[in-house]
Amino acid sequence: MNIVDVKVENARAEIFAKNNLTSFDLVTARAVAPLNILVELALPLVKKGGYFVAMKGLNYEAELDEAKNGIMLLGGKLKEVIELDLPSQMGKRNLLVINKIKVVKDYPRSYSQIKKKPL
Repeated sequence: MNIVDVKVENARAEIFAKNNLTSFDLVTARAVAPLNILVELALPLVKKGGYFVAMKGLNYEAELDEAKNGIMLLGGKLKEVIELDLPSQMGKRNLLVINKIKVVKDYPRSYSQIKKKPL
């Protein structure tokens, strides 16, 4: 059996990122913001070679289309989309798996900048 070192953080990403850039193999987020905003908050935390996994609903394609430029600019590349059937009539969700292929500096910007002008 392999033992994995797991560190769980519950914090505002734009604040947490200041001292933790490129620190994690895996960063996850549920549907808390549009993807074009979420990628700037999460991808800077991911190490090169690591992953950002975002949970999105049925209409993820439109969000993904709006976020493609930001994903590329932040050093990410969509690896796959995993469809999930949730229990008890909760519906379907999609996990967008984004691989961090290069480290990019100067992100994330302040939340007000991100929200005002998403990548």
